[in-house]
Parts: sequence; C-alpha cells; structure tokens
Amino acid sequence: MPKDILSLMGKNVCVKRHPTFSSKNETPTSILGKAGATLLKELEGWDIGLECISDMPSKIQNDQKSVKIAGFDLDGTLILTKSGSTFAKHEKDWKWFDTNTVGKLQELVSQDYLIVVFSNQGGFPVNSTSKRFLQFVTKWNEIRRQLEALDSNFQERLFMIAAPKVKSEEPPKFRKPEVGMWNYVLERVQVPCSSPQDAKNIDLSSSFFVGDAAGRKTDFSDSDKAFAETVGIQFQTPEAFFRK
Repeated sequence: MPKDILSLMGKNVCVKRHPTFSSKNETPTSILGKAGATLLKELEGWDIGLECISDMPSKIQNDQKSVKIAGFDLDGTLILTKSGSTFAKHEKDWKWFDTNTVGKLQELVSQDYLIVVFSNQGGFPVNSTSKRFLQFVTKWNEIRRQLEALDSNFQERLFMIAAPKVKSEEPPKFRKPEVGMWNYVLERVQVPCSSPQDAKNIDLSSSFFVGDAAGRKTDFSDSDKAFAETVGIQFQTPEAFFRK
C-alpha cells in the first residue's frame, strides 16, 4: 500500500469534489489495500488541507440574520478516553465527558446554534495514512453518526475542524490559541474578514467556547481560554458547562 494516500488526491483537496478513482477496475481496495480503502471511505466529504482538516461544507446555510456559534474542544471536553489514558489507544477508546453531554448538545441545536469543534491534534501528520490519522477521522465520524441517529438536525449543525502539528518555519496559523480555525468558519458563513471581531454575521455576544485548556494549575495549557479571548466570545470549562 502506498505510504501516502492523500498524495494521490492532491495536497489540498475536498474528497467529495475530487474523486480519486475513475476507472471501474481501479478500486480503492485493489490499489491501496483494506486500510487505504477504509480511510478513503471515512474521508468522504472532508476538506483536507496542509494545516487543517474539516468536515464543514464550503457554505453554511443559515436562516437567521446572525449565526450563534457554540464552540468546543474535543478531547477532555466533549469526550474522555474509556481507558483512562491521556491519549486514545484506538478509535473506540472514547466516552462522553458527562452523562448529560448529549442532552446539552441537543439543547444547543434546538436553540439554532451552530456547533463547531475546534481541535488541536498532535498525534498524526495531515498528509499521512498513519493509524492515528485513520483513528481520529473514524472516531469523529462515529461521534457524528451517534448524534445524527438521535436528531437529524445535527447533520447541518455539527462540524469538526482539526489542526494537526505541521513542520514549518512559520508560526502555526490554525492551532489554538491562533484563530485560523475560527476564520475558516467565518469564510463559510459570510465573506472573509480581516479579524475575528469584524464578523458582522456572527452573534459574538451569544457565541461561546468550551475547553479544558484554561490555564489552571492542572491544565497543560491555556490555549482554549486564550483562543476564546482573542475571538471575543465567552469561555467556559467543560466542568462548568456540562456539570453545573
């Protein structure tokens, strides 16, 4: 199996728009093997960039005059590992952060929030078919499937943006606390703007971000809190949001 499936698709590609295999005889399984075919299936609909990956469409349909965004970190915020390890051991090694996490998300959907998960990921390079890359995409797709099975409105109201570590001499633009992932969302709900505060179609007063990197003594970082402050929206820890 080739080491880099994504190189067959191009460096910056939306899998839905650019099908890799056109010949009836050139199936993903025959060319890439079972693991490669699984990855291609899981990546259907994802926008694969050099610095971030996302399942968000190029344009968000919205009936409201302004968009309310409920932002969340993923690991340690929406979900925890079942194993108790800091990092997931496989794609099924996850559980909801709290027993009422799903209920809280359903409330947000009913209140017309756009739920966006902004996640820094350090376990895989974006242009690799490593097991960790496949595990991450498969895990998130399963989270989506579970929520959509409960409420079909999640299909149009729940999206993921992840920023893996990138080897570059330039400072990272997408990894929190930088606001590249936030601007990625803005480009899809309105015209691009020069700064997060220029987002006229975003209801910043009602929008918020929940994350576990809050700069507390036991936290590894304050990147989530700093991200929310730079964007100009409210910040909460997962304990305060889900368990209050």
